[in-house]
Amino acid sequence: MKKVQNNVHAGHRQRLKNKFIEFGLKSFNEHEVLELLLTYSIPYKDTNALAHNLLEMYGSIYDVCNARYEDLIANNGIKRETAIYLNFLGQFFDIMYASKEHANKKSLNNIKSIVSYFRKKHIIKDKEEFYCLCLTPNFVLIKEIKIEGNDDLSVSLDYKSLLVQITSTHASNVVFIHTHPHGNCVPSKEDLDITFKLLMGCKILGIELNNHLIFNEDNYYSMKKEIENMYNSYYNNIDYIFAKKISGNEKHTDKN
Repeated sequence: MKKVQNNVHAGHRQRLKNKFIEFGLKSFNEHEVLELLLTYSIPYKDTNALAHNLLEMYGSIYDVCNARYEDLIANNGIKRETAIYLNFLGQFFDIMYASKEHANKKSLNNIKSIVSYFRKKHIIKDKEEFYCLCLTPNFVLIKEIKIEGNDDLSVSLDYKSLLVQITSTHASNVVFIHTHPHGNCVPSKEDLDITFKLLMGCKILGIELNNHLIFNEDNYYSMKKEIENMYNSYYNNIDYIFAKKISGNEKHTDKN
């Protein structure tokens, strides 16, 4: 008799699986979804009644999978492995949704992707504006910091405050963007000075400044080459100073 019952349950499970394969979970009632889930932790018993009981007790599959392990164990028909399985599912889906949200964020790892992101999200206003894109090691956006301009010609930057904000995001990479509402996109001397100061600040903090772009209504300018030259100039100056210092020490030693 027991063998016949097992065959009946096996046939019912297979019908549920076939239904899923053919029509997907959208064709299932909620108790059928939970019933099918339970078959993977309860291989030899009918899970239909247990699925109904759990839904009646907790109200939804979400609440069943997020119930406390101890509470699940206390319920009729729930044993250790099934309670672990349901808890695992609840936590798994939290991780999965977080992973999906992360995966949907596009990597801003080149000029084209940055320009596309900025143009889709922002319009060029009358006042000059400054933005900092704080990025992960894989160039996924963590946070966008925006600083309003004074007028169409300038933005007042509080360097210390901006660097503190960047540090708080734990960004590994940053891209700076600012607008020239009524002018061309060629960087001014002030733009270069701002970029150099931010470059040095980021360097001290161990953050990579990847680019600084200037936008107007129609065009943009990438300062990536200028930043590379600033890096090279910085290192060349350090090497020069270090070489002069060593040379000076050697001469001083000779005199003694």
